[in-house]
Amino acid sequence: MTARSLGASRWQRIRHVMLPAALSTLLASLRLGGTLVIVGVVVAEMLAAAAGIGFLITSARTVLDSPRVFAGLLLVLLLAALFDLSMRALERALGHRATP
Repeated sequence: MTARSLGASRWQRIRHVMLPAALSTLLASLRLGGTLVIVGVVVAEMLAAAAGIGFLITSARTVLDSPRVFAGLLLVLLLAALFDLSMRALERALGHRATP
């Protein structure tokens, strides 16, 4: 409202007021959602795929190959952690702190 009363155009209000205000929420959503997507893909592979990390975990589990199961789980953990670190780096690069 203030930007409009000071004569800012619609584009200026979006660029200088709305986007910076929404950026923290957007980054936090991407960080949480991305990690959940990684887990969701692995679960989907466990249920219906013929390849992938989820398939590796499921096939190793059925033949009681515990080291391979744990290797698959560690790989999923590593992927999720790397994604989280990359999102934190993006937050720092943009100068925002979306979540603790």
